[in-house]
Amino acid sequence: MGGIAYRYQISLSALMAANPQINPNQMPIGTILVIPSAGNSHNPPRPAFTPLPVSLGPVHCVLVQDGGTWCFLMVHNPSEQAVVEVSVAVRIPGAGNDPAREEIIPTMLDRLPKHSSLPVAAYFAGPLPTSLQASAAIQSALPLSVDQNRFLTAQLKDQQTDISTNGLWASISGKIMLDLPADPNKMVLVRIAGAAFDEAGNLVGVRLWEKKSALPGEEGITYKFTLYSAAGRITRLKTWVEAVPVQ
Repeated sequence: MGGIAYRYQISLSALMAANPQINPNQMPIGTILVIPSAGNSHNPPRPAFTPLPVSLGPVHCVLVQDGGTWCFLMVHNPSEQAVVEVSVAVRIPGAGNDPAREEIIPTMLDRLPKHSSLPVAAYFAGPLPTSLQASAAIQSALPLSVDQNRFLTAQLKDQQTDISTNGLWASISGKIMLDLPADPNKMVLVRIAGAAFDEAGNLVGVRLWEKKSALPGEEGITYKFTLYSAAGRITRLKTWVEAVPVQ
């Protein structure tokens, strides 16, 4: 579905929403899809794209108190081009009479810049086996053309972090700066993805913070949120930011 969405200049989520009865993992030849309007009928379909070299880190799964399981991993983009519409299929094999289970999860932000990484977190409700051998595979990843002005330039400034003494939670605060002058009539949606890692380098917690705001100019947009560990002590934090104009 990712290749079809790119060819017709629509988002993968829009194509999936228009075809809720279709399983994107099981599309035999002859499958008929409804293609939603891209908003410009004069644009011809794009040629098929070459798959991008997006790679995945190891899957780290932990059992939590409600009997469910969180599975965490990082998605890496080693290429020279930013990608969008990145999604990952996280799979837990079946045990006994229980069938295998799978969740298709997007990266926490829409854009994965070149030479960068983003976290993915999938939750599976319990009960589940205490020993899991989860796997993951790239479901979709589309190139972001330089002429697509979907994202604004944003950066984090004056960021402060505070990890609790027991290492089970951390607070993150600071300002988001945009490379645009203040304008009360123009709105922007800003998102921050936060990730927590344990001493072994495992991803153990994630948090997505977002806010709509008028373009703030030099004042920036302040943010503050708390990030919790699913298992183990937090020893390192990392954040990513993106901003998109809102009509």
